[in-house]
Amino acid sequence: MSIIIVEPDPIAPVSRFGTWLAEWGETPVYLSMPQDADALTELARAVGTGTGGVDGLVVCGGRMSALACDEHPWLEDLGRLLRAVIAEEIPVFGMCLGLQILAHTFGGEVRVGDDTAGHDGPLTVTLERPALADPVFGALARLGTTVTVYESHNDHVSVVPAGAVVLASSTNCPVEALRYGSAVGTQFHPEASPDEAARWAESEYGPGAAGPARREAEEADPAIAAVGRALCRGFFDQVTARRSTG
Repeated sequence: MSIIIVEPDPIAPVSRFGTWLAEWGETPVYLSMPQDADALTELARAVGTGTGGVDGLVVCGGRMSALACDEHPWLEDLGRLLRAVIAEEIPVFGMCLGLQILAHTFGGEVRVGDDTAGHDGPLTVTLERPALADPVFGALARLGTTVTVYESHNDHVSVVPAGAVVLASSTNCPVEALRYGSAVGTQFHPEASPDEAARWAESEYGPGAAGPARREAEEADPAIAAVGRALCRGFFDQVTARRSTG
C-alpha cells in the first residue's frame, strides 16, 4: 500500500510535502504527467476494481486548466482515480490545480483566468468553523483562526460540489480550501518553498520577478512552512489511521 503523488506539471512538484513524508518514513510512488499517463490509466482501473494498492493520494498543482481534457486527456483518468479512491474513503490531498480537478470531478464549477480572485505571493486566509474539527485542518487550530499561506493562481473554484464543506476563505477567493468526503483540497500551495515562488514568478513575469518573489516568500516562510507541515501531518495521520484499521 502506497501514497501516490500525481504531479501534473514539472514546474509544480510536491516539494516539501514529499520531504516531510519521507521524514516520517513514507516512500511515495510518483506519477509525473504526461510521461506516466499510461500508469495513471492503469492505476485508475485497478483502484476501480479493488486492486489498486493505494492508501493515500496527493494531486499537485500545474499551469493547465482543470477543464482542459482535450489538451490533456490524462485529466479524465485522474478524475476516474479520484472517484475511485474517494468511493473507498482513501485520504486525498489536492493542491491548487488539484483542488480544482477535485471540485470539477464531483460537479463543482471552476472559473478560469479570473484575475479578481487570483493571487501570487503570501496571503492571509481565514479558517472557517468546520476546519477546526476537520481531521486534517484541525491541526491548524493552534496557529489561530487566520494563517499565512502561499498562493499562485488565477483559476479558482466558483461553485463547490454538492456535499462539500468550505474550510478556508480569503478576501479575494471564497474557496481557499474544502473537504469532499475523504478528500481535502487547498487553493493555496502548502508545499511551496521560496524556490518554487521564485520559479513561478520567473515563468509568469520574466527573470526580473524571481528575486523579489523569493525575498517576499522567504520573509513569510516560517509561517507558510508551519501551515504546510501541519496539513501534511494531518493528511499523513489520516493515511496511517486508515492503514491501522484496514
